[in-house]
Amino acid sequence: MRKTLSIILLCLGSLAVALPVKAQSGDIYDMIAQVNAVRSSNGLSLLEVDGSLMASAQVHAEYMASTGVCSHTGAGGTTAKQRMINAGYGGGSTVWGTENIMCGNFSVSEVTTWWQGDEWHLLPYNQGHYRSIGGGIATGANGQRYFVIDVAYTSGGSSSGGTSTGSTNTTGSGSISATTSAAQRVAPVITATLQPDGSLIHEVQQGQAFWSIAVAYDVKINEIIQMNGLSSGSVLSIGQKLQIHGPYTSTPVLTETATPEPNTATPTITRTPTITPTPTQSATPTPRPLFEGASGLQNIDRRGLGIGLVVICILGLGLMIIGGMRRKKQEPPEDYDPLNPPIDSL
Repeated sequence: MRKTLSIILLCLGSLAVALPVKAQSGDIYDMIAQVNAVRSSNGLSLLEVDGSLMASAQVHAEYMASTGVCSHTGAGGTTAKQRMINAGYGGGSTVWGTENIMCGNFSVSEVTTWWQGDEWHLLPYNQGHYRSIGGGIATGANGQRYFVIDVAYTSGGSSSGGTSTGSTNTTGSGSISATTSAAQRVAPVITATLQPDGSLIHEVQQGQAFWSIAVAYDVKINEIIQMNGLSSGSVLSIGQKLQIHGPYTSTPVLTETATPEPNTATPTITRTPTITPTPTQSATPTPRPLFEGASGLQNIDRRGLGIGLVVICILGLGLMIIGGMRRKKQEPPEDYDPLNPPIDSL
């Protein structure tokens, strides 16, 4: 019966290709490699890639991408452990498993780093009893990416390099273990109130991780790590206070100082009346004739005047002739000799 369910689940996974989702196999193995790198640095054995867990993780990633819902609840209301068992993991043995998911436009490195932000998502990294791993990545029609890793072991598995610190489900009935249930609880982040000095301090609550806090405050994880002097592998603890940003530094405002002006009396401007000259009438002299008596000549008879002028001319001519004759008798000739007068004078 389990083999039949496994085949059906794998068929559903193949049908999911028709949905508007896309898997990235290269990124999946890179994601698994980064998880194993952290385990190796912690002195733990590497997780082995299991085909059944690869199928359960990929089917769930594509289911979230097709619905656009980021949740551990899968198709038909299945849980993470149920999907692992249905995919054939364990072969009928008791299965213990946990699942990490992340949804958003993030890189594989960002996702594997964010999973190290709290104790529940750190289970695949620091618990030695996990032996197998599978991963899945899908992209929805809107470009949103969905990341899944399924990590598990069976009741016949042996612990290697560490011990489990969480309680587990001993019934083997297919329900998720207690540690897995805790890992699936992600508490919503309620942003803190801004302090009077402008600083912002967040107190970590159960189920909160670096990534969820960074999303809530719209900052980057590296900014939170650097602000609080933490390392990239730091693990958050409940009640830990994280400084999101420091107090604001007020910029001094330059205030203009008014320079007092001396009390100077303002001169009163007195308007000077404008004198408009009154035109004076000037007497225009009446031109007088050159000869004032000439105007009387106009009344003389022209004929009488003409006769008078002729008479005057004749008189004047007569006087000239008489005068000429007298001068001639008185003047002696040029060759007159009184002792020897000319012959014609004798």
